Amino acid sequence: MQSTFWIWTQVIFFGSTTTLSGWQSSSSVSSRSAAEPIELTTRNLSQYLPGLHSKNSRQSYIVKQPVVLTSLAEQWTLNNLEFQAGGVLYIGATKLQLDIRGVLIAPPGKTTIFSSFVKREADSGNSGSGGPGAGGRGTDGGNGQDGQSSGVLTLQLHALPSRAFRIALFGQSGGHGGNGGPGSPGANGQKGRPGESGPFGCNRGGDNGSSGAPGGDGGNPGSGGSCGAGGLVTVIVPEALESRIQRMIEIDDASAMPGSPGDPGAPGAGGRGGDGGDGNGFCGGGRPGASGPPGRPGVLISVNRAPCAPPSIQIIAIPQ
Repeated sequence: MQSTFWIWTQVIFFGSTTTLSGWQSSSSVSSRSAAEPIELTTRNLSQYLPGLHSKNSRQSYIVKQPVVLTSLAEQWTLNNLEFQAGGVLYIGATKLQLDIRGVLIAPPGKTTIFSSFVKREADSGNSGSGGPGAGGRGTDGGNGQDGQSSGVLTLQLHALPSRAFRIALFGQSGGHGGNGGPGSPGANGQKGRPGESGPFGCNRGGDNGSSGAPGGDGGNPGSGGSCGAGGLVTVIVPEALESRIQRMIEIDDASAMPGSPGDPGAPGAGGRGGDGGDGNGFCGGGRPGASGPPGRPGVLISVNRAPCAPPSIQIIAIPQ
């Protein structure tokens, strides 16, 4: 079960001589006329990046569905940024800086509008296949993929958001290891030769059946992937908003975990012993052969199960 609480790493106050590029007073923000918002999607994002990169931009944008970033770093300047229900900005491993000079508009219900990855867990390793032929060893399971560390998010806000919202910059958990493949059963023993009877007695009794062959060993399981660290959220606000912004942003503090290893491959059963040779006339039959020993199970390797660093947040208050 996940818990959610604040992780305040620091609150920084700048002196009166400190200025921030592009900073606007609340009165100038409210008086600015907003253009018709542009809907951002994953497919059209590259089309609007030049405008988002402009420090003089006064364009507003709206997010109605998940939008996924893939670049290493982005710095956007915009007027209003609105999220509708179902709209989430997935920053992945991107270092994203947002200067929202108007208002951040969040949907009702304190929903997550900024997140790191669409998938909280990396892909699992492939399971091994069964051993080939009789008595074959199962193949090893594949290792789970390593989880990625979250990117970082800087929110420069000039006014309070419309509603409270959540941020989930979790690191990605490692993928689970694949299961080892099972060993195949051993070959069955051969039946003994039948007895040989002469005219006056038994020349040779039936031979005993031969023993079954050993079963194949199970494959080793794959190791789980390592986990990624949670991201840092930095919120820059006017000093007058510092106490209120703390109540409006909730951080998902869940730590990513390493992936668990797969299960060892089951050993193959030993082959059945061959039947004894049939009797003949004066001769008795042979005894059945012994069953072969089973194979050995795959070997489970112990791994570190320590969680990775959780997400964190800091507030920077700027005097006006």
